[in-house]
Amino acid sequence: MQPLLSVIIPVYKVEKYLDECVASVINQSYRNLEIILVDDGSPDNCGILCDAWAEKDSRIKVIHKQNQGLGYARNSGIDAAAGVYMTFLDSDDYVNEMMYERLMVTAVSNNSDIAVCGYNVISSTGEVRAYSDFLQPEVFEREDIISLSQDFIRHKGNLASHYEIACRAVFKRSAITARFLSEREIVAEDYHFQIAAVLCASKVSFIPDALFNYRYNSLGLSKTFSFDKYRKAPKLVSELNKLYKKYDMPHAGDYCMLMMTFTTIKQIYSVISDKSERKRLIKQMAENPVWNEIEISYSGLSLKEKLIYFSMQHRLPALLSYVMNFNYALKGLK
Repeated sequence: MQPLLSVIIPVYKVEKYLDECVASVINQSYRNLEIILVDDGSPDNCGILCDAWAEKDSRIKVIHKQNQGLGYARNSGIDAAAGVYMTFLDSDDYVNEMMYERLMVTAVSNNSDIAVCGYNVISSTGEVRAYSDFLQPEVFEREDIISLSQDFIRHKGNLASHYEIACRAVFKRSAITARFLSEREIVAEDYHFQIAAVLCASKVSFIPDALFNYRYNSLGLSKTFSFDKYRKAPKLVSELNKLYKKYDMPHAGDYCMLMMTFTTIKQIYSVISDKSERKRLIKQMAENPVWNEIEISYSGLSLKEKLIYFSMQHRLPALLSYVMNFNYALKGLK
């Protein structure tokens, strides 16, 4: 008997993509699915579409709730789920028809708490690019788990992985020890959830096949520039460090602040043309009191990371602005 897999799909303002998303799940070769559509108070016709799908397939359960955001919508799905394993899918993305079968076979055969696959990025023009964390199947045992979790934060991988795995992994219920935090209070809430899951896992498996299809939306939640996102970054670092404190690594999450800083700087230079405004924002970043608490070893940093950390740690935003201007004049900081 195949273990039951709960697929949790938050739904909000995705009329254009919802049918393709749900169809890709109900047509899975892995049949023992529970599909939970969480209508997060969507103001369009998404709620009606969800109910229509539930009438077509008895495996579909619909939750209608007041809008609270992506994180809490996923939590509602977790609370309602009955599966031995769970996975998540954003309602503007879709999956290969073999994805859940491949992941579940991998998880069960390896006795893994988490199984992860590669992914495709679909551009607005329809261009498809495949990515994978590893070039061949990999299995991480317990002694490698903490190192793996740090790689997640540092975005390390053999290829250009962003290591956001919530929608391209299956999680054994016992590995889900944390709930999603609200993106209204914290940035990159996916990271906290997945780090908590990885840290408690006994085994994590990866397959290189690109089976998840991520639709790149330039106006999506994680793509639009807002300096307020950066203000939420210290809370993410704090929550990550709480997780790592159990392993006597209270500063293991600090690197995430560095990555958020680099991402924000790139966005500032991509979106804001006024030089004085760029300087003002970077100055604000350097003045954030979180840099009094961050502890990162220079030995493990690339040149660009050393530059950012040194500039922030020593409150030298002018130096960072100067170097960024120089590098962007040469088509970007590599």
